[in-house]
Amino acid sequence: RISNYAGPDGAYGVVLSVTDLTALAAARKRVELLSSIVDSTGDPVIGLDHSQCVTAWNPAAVRLYGLSEEGALKMPLEKLIPPERRAQFRAAFEQAWSGSVVNLETIQLHEDGMPITISTTLSAVREPDGTIIGVSKIDRDIRERRRREEALAERERRLADLYDHSPDMFAFVEIRSGRLLEFNETFERTLGYSAAELSAMPFSSLFSPESQEALRLFHETLCRTGEVRDVEMTLVRKNGTRLDISLSATGERDTTGEVVRSRSVAHDITVRRQASQALLEASKIRERFLAMVSHELRTPLYAIRTATALISLPNADETKRQRAIEVLNRQTAQMTRLLGDLLDVSLITHNRFELSRLPLDLR
Repeated sequence: RISNYAGPDGAYGVVLSVTDLTALAAARKRVELLSSIVDSTGDPVIGLDHSQCVTAWNPAAVRLYGLSEEGALKMPLEKLIPPERRAQFRAAFEQAWSGSVVNLETIQLHEDGMPITISTTLSAVREPDGTIIGVSKIDRDIRERRRREEALAERERRLADLYDHSPDMFAFVEIRSGRLLEFNETFERTLGYSAAELSAMPFSSLFSPESQEALRLFHETLCRTGEVRDVEMTLVRKNGTRLDISLSATGERDTTGEVVRSRSVAHDITVRRQASQALLEASKIRERFLAMVSHELRTPLYAIRTATALISLPNADETKRQRAIEVLNRQTAQMTRLLGDLLDVSLITHNRFELSRLPLDLR
């Protein structure tokens, strides 16, 4: 700065004042840098005064909420807040104005009224001397995150439903102690024990005495190979009844490679066992039936063989020949009846048996 100078003794001169603007230039550069950061960030940054009116509105806010900077400035922010969320916002704003940093998830509105789920941070804006002159509000659109979280929660719900309502019994067992660490509802429901009772019981105590050796070998194989499939055993329910199962398991290893837990699946094979037993009984009945049929066919065959031998004798008299012919006719009729019965059994077995209807005189 250059200014005239007039002294009391009438002397005249020029006063040259020099001011160091380095600090001011640095401050201006810092402000420009911060402004550039705010403008280029992908999250909306909003400045608010004490009356909650907008004092700053960056390009990201324009993109998210659809309002231009000119349209947003001096606007009460509550216009973009649903009525049911305004009390929550006022409380958060007051906390931020008092100096706290407030984080919350809420809903704000697009210019067209569409709700937008956001995560927002409110913090005080201060003068160099610490005086609070406004509130900075940084928003983040979390709609996509919410969709992923909801999809994950739905998937977990379906998996939990599948786990608990599967027809098979699932259990996680600690190998060293033999304790049941976790099990599904089917396990509880099938055996009749409560969750508390099962958690206090060794896994081996649920098996019948005759299955204990098979269970020991099962665990030895699991620890050695890490997997065992379809070993038939018998569980004992709380009421004492027995349940035939097929037990499979895979091992969970620790960092040293040792199997420390088993993921066990028990499949109810009662129906299969009953079907096998029924098949065995049917096989025995068939064997008895074939033995009976063999006997019934052999008897007339012996008589027929004897009668044909008698007829073929050259010196047999006519009376003996006639008697032999009667035996042939009678035994042939018997064999025809037996073979007809066998054919009927075959038709019944293959669901092809038909009844013939004939008139019957009941007088």
